[in-house]
Amino acid sequence: MSNGQVQREEDLFAHTRMDLGSHIEELRGCLWRALKWFILAMVVGIFVAQPVLVFIASPINSQLRAIHQERFDKKVKDWTAATAAGTGGEAQKIDLELPGEAVDLLAKRLAKQLNLPVPADGGEEKLVLQVVLPREKLAPILFPIFNELYPQDVLKAFNILDGIFAWLKVAMYCGFVLAAPMIFWEIWSFVAAGLYPQEKALVYRSLPLCIGLFLAGVALCQFVLLPMAVHYLLGFNAWLGLEPELRLNDWLSFAIFTPIIFGVAFQTPLVMFVLDRIGILSAELYIRHWRIATFIILVLSAFMAPAPDPVSMMALGVPILALYWLGILMCKWWPRPKVDLDVEEPEEAVEV
Repeated sequence: MSNGQVQREEDLFAHTRMDLGSHIEELRGCLWRALKWFILAMVVGIFVAQPVLVFIASPINSQLRAIHQERFDKKVKDWTAATAAGTGGEAQKIDLELPGEAVDLLAKRLAKQLNLPVPADGGEEKLVLQVVLPREKLAPILFPIFNELYPQDVLKAFNILDGIFAWLKVAMYCGFVLAAPMIFWEIWSFVAAGLYPQEKALVYRSLPLCIGLFLAGVALCQFVLLPMAVHYLLGFNAWLGLEPELRLNDWLSFAIFTPIIFGVAFQTPLVMFVLDRIGILSAELYIRHWRIATFIILVLSAFMAPAPDPVSMMALGVPILALYWLGILMCKWWPRPKVDLDVEEPEEAVEV
């Protein structure tokens, strides 16, 4: 057997070599198929965009409702004077002191119910009423008046096209999420043709962990950090006496891309493992410089956290620090194979 024949048998890519034009054509085909998958998934996303939009807006809407309820409870305390004690669950006398704007609203409602002329604004500055009913039945009576005097904060559309743009944005987001497995498969089919079998095996083993870490980062952001950040920021605005005008499109951009950033940040152990496998860094280096790594992670967490409060920063920084040490354990458990450079090359076969 000649030397050329030996090299051809050991060449794993002898049957897969293509020229530059063939590579470009193959890449064009993969991208075109990925685009078709995305368009098909976006059609499906159009039909699920509305409930997904409600889900994405749920963290801020729930916090807005909670703040609105706190304001109402405070107003009820301000409007309700000391009450006579009742016996058991019986009704009790309550002195209700309504401010001028509430008096005007109450007078208009009573006039409408009694078919009387509706009075003009600017009546009494304060009205004291005595009602006899259980205290828990007072809130449903006052809540409609409170809602009209102090409207509940909700996400607003400041442009007539904001609603449809938000719907299309969510539909595209849903389309990408639904088509992501097929898009990545098309890209992988192009890249995998140039990888060695051991490199492919490494990717296949890492893929479940990669997906799991990404979903864990997204879930932590969506269900823990975003509600926490919204509660802190809205509470801070209320402390300053500010009434935020929350735009729907601005919130969507924040609520969609922030969980994705968290999912990418949770890939830290896999990045460390890959850098160790290809020989750029090592587990020993990670351990030796763990103080510097901790400082860098905490600084990045301060910039990546959805709110600048210490709780949100630590809620992101502590999990990433734990993932940093998980990356070290992965490098220790599965060290890269050592290559023996002292092994002599086998003698080449020479034809006689």
